[in-house]
Amino acid sequence: MQHFSKDVVYQYNDPTNRAVGAVADGETFSLATELASGDWLHSLDDKWDPTMTSGNNPCVMVNVDGARPGDVLAVTIEEIRPDAIGYMAIGSEDAVYPEFTRRHFGEVFSNSVKIEDGIIHVTDRLRVPTAPLIGTLGTTIPVGSESHVKGGFYGGNMDVQEVRVGATVRLPVSTWGAGLNVGDVHARQSDAELSAVETRATVVLTVRIERPSWPIAGPLIEDATHLSAVALDDDLKVASEKAFVALHRWLVEGHSLTAQEAYLLIGAVGEARCTRLLEPGNYPYIWKVGKEFLP
Repeated sequence: MQHFSKDVVYQYNDPTNRAVGAVADGETFSLATELASGDWLHSLDDKWDPTMTSGNNPCVMVNVDGARPGDVLAVTIEEIRPDAIGYMAIGSEDAVYPEFTRRHFGEVFSNSVKIEDGIIHVTDRLRVPTAPLIGTLGTTIPVGSESHVKGGFYGGNMDVQEVRVGATVRLPVSTWGAGLNVGDVHARQSDAELSAVETRATVVLTVRIERPSWPIAGPLIEDATHLSAVALDDDLKVASEKAFVALHRWLVEGHSLTAQEAYLLIGAVGEARCTRLLEPGNYPYIWKVGKEFLP
């Protein structure tokens, strides 16, 4: 199995970036990821403050041989192995609820944690199981340059808990080779990203090139139980509508429901939420339906 290190990472999604390597259609490979804030955490004694941040979700970029614009890249997440340490931190002014966070933590909220045997030691008294996800997973945009802090039709920084082991994430391809960007693993994360356990990790992925009968507008996620669509926008309601429309089309084009049936199914059993409410926008929204309800 090929393995790609985190020696070369990019802070921007940019078609001029050079991939660290290439994999074949259908290949399984592994790669190491860096912290979203860069290389600084090396012991539990290290505590984050804003001067520590040296990156914008630095990502490893891998090409997929044969992928071309118009394709869909299906990325199956086989394994996520979090590092032994992580941290939960944010400047209070950037928190989801700034005044509340400032009242309880001051200007900087910072908590370094041990991760051991599938358990996150949040404090001496609080322990929770890991539920790792890949925060940033996306193909390369066709033109321009976009910080990996953001996400869009290509995926990118989604911070969606469903991007986890067992899921297949389908992403539109805009460049030759697809330019798959991977980084920003969380050992666990709350909805709205009130906080997350940021960590380095090793991830194992399998990639496949698909050529569906319709062009997908953004990330689609399939796991054993659900079909999900994700969209991002600075307007939360617009993000929710984009995700709804994408899921509706998937049910119609990919699962042979009529437009009316798809709407009624989502209306009856659909689940939805925003997974990151941090300012200044670029809110990710997910709509999902249980596969058990498909005809």
